[in-house]
Amino acid sequence: MTPRGEHELLGPIVKCQVSAKGLIQDGRYRDGDIIDASELHLGVDGVVGWCDGKAVLNHHHRLNPRLRNWRPGRLLSVGFTGHYAAMADRFGSAPIGCAAENIIVECDRIVSVDDLAGGLQVRPADGSATIDLEPAAVAKPCVPFTKYLLGDPDASDEVVAPNRAFLDDGMRGFVLGLADRTGSAVVRPGDELWAAAGLR
Repeated sequence: MTPRGEHELLGPIVKCQVSAKGLIQDGRYRDGDIIDASELHLGVDGVVGWCDGKAVLNHHHRLNPRLRNWRPGRLLSVGFTGHYAAMADRFGSAPIGCAAENIIVECDRIVSVDDLAGGLQVRPADGSATIDLEPAAVAKPCVPFTKYLLGDPDASDEVVAPNRAFLDDGMRGFVLGLADRTGSAVVRPGDELWAAAGLR
């Protein structure tokens, strides 16, 4: 990791994506509605992905008609490649992005919520203005996602519980909002994510 000022580099953004609707259908987690985006437009209402020349409202966007409970602190979600490697080691397979985080960052280690407690910045590759983000919160893993990784939609509670615990504490990703909740920004693959607190 390379320090820069009071922040420390977590890594480059290697994937941007959105999902236009919830991924739990009929009690099962389905990853088929996750869409790659060439860029993400962040605003007060949520994330809009630019996907094959079309604007797609993310599932957690306030104006998405499928959304039931809008929360500005859930505007954006982030995952790390090191977490996907750990999930693949445990479950046998964990395709990068299958947890539907909006941005995936190339970072080999496990990142904790404490590492992100000071807030985050996206530093665009084109040199445009830095995007300040709030401190992250843990994206809690659900039972259907745990069963999806297990490859067994009928897995028992006894099997699910320890695996769901493994996915907690940020392994499944983090959620956060814009520090300036009246502002807007654009995020693209190749931009960098920096942490104010620095990695321990």
